[in-house]
Amino acid sequence: MKNLKFEYKITAAYLIIGGLWILFSDEVLFSFIQDPDLLSEAQTYKGWFYVIITAVLFYSFLKKHLEKLRYAEMKAKESDRLQSAFLQNISHEIRTPMNGIIGFSTLLNNDQLSDNQKQHYLEIITQSSNQLLGIINDVLDISMIETGNIQAYNEDFSLNRLLDELYYVRNQFMKDGVSLTLSKGLSDEQSMIISDELKVRQILNNLLNNAIKFTDEGFINFGYQ
Repeated sequence: MKNLKFEYKITAAYLIIGGLWILFSDEVLFSFIQDPDLLSEAQTYKGWFYVIITAVLFYSFLKKHLEKLRYAEMKAKESDRLQSAFLQNISHEIRTPMNGIIGFSTLLNNDQLSDNQKQHYLEIITQSSNQLLGIINDVLDISMIETGNIQAYNEDFSLNRLLDELYYVRNQFMKDGVSLTLSKGLSDEQSMIISDELKVRQILNNLLNNAIKFTDEGFINFGYQ
């Protein structure tokens, strides 16, 4: 019954209840009532009783089904709202690094730029490209999680080496007035772990991105103890 469609459940319930009622109610009436007039009156009451009972049961079925439909509709609307908000946010997040890449790539065509200015613009383009790549990877990861296609591939790798790589890349593009420090609680030999290196890298990279994005002054310390 659980796998049947709603309309089949209603039909099956009506047939089962109606059949059982006709079979057993008549036998009960005939065994207790012998008078034809009284039997006819009892049959009338029996019919009304059946109508009332089936109406109540069908109302319960329909109410439960409608509640499920309303809940599904509410979840669908909420999902649409969240998707719209997500797309608006992603659109803004993508535009920012794209504007940086396009704008400073255009400025590099100026022959009057000094070598220091060119190097500075190239650093901004590289930073914007990495930021854009991170956003794209996040969108792909969310899509894989929603479809259930994400998988973990565990392997041995050095956590210290991974942190050193992230520190080296990020430390070159820190904002003025913000410094990045790294803490490692184990030696390189002791820092070997078994996990999915790519996903650990993505998680730490996202944490660093947010920390850098929302820190205007001071320092950011990342690592482990």
